[in-house]
Amino acid sequence: METNYHLKAALAEMNKRLQNLEEKLSLQPPAKNDWLDNQDICQYLDITKRTLNHYREKGILPYSKIGGKVFYRMSDVDAYLNQHIVRKEEKS
Repeated sequence: METNYHLKAALAEMNKRLQNLEEKLSLQPPAKNDWLDNQDICQYLDITKRTLNHYREKGILPYSKIGGKVFYRMSDVDAYLNQHIVRKEEKS
């Protein structure tokens, strides 16, 4: 009986550590050279699929398409964001 308790406690601790690891991995931004799909970009930019489709149609974000699946380079997304940084102007 005591062995079962220790085994359950050890498994619970392992599960907790795995969940912490998964959480830390999900918080890391994608690497610059990574190719991401629609879902990844929507999550990264916190936009809808429709908005992302609009960006694609207007040529705002470059993309590659293979067999109906669309991919974006993380470096292109970051470049777009950096081009649109808004800074507060100083008052004279």
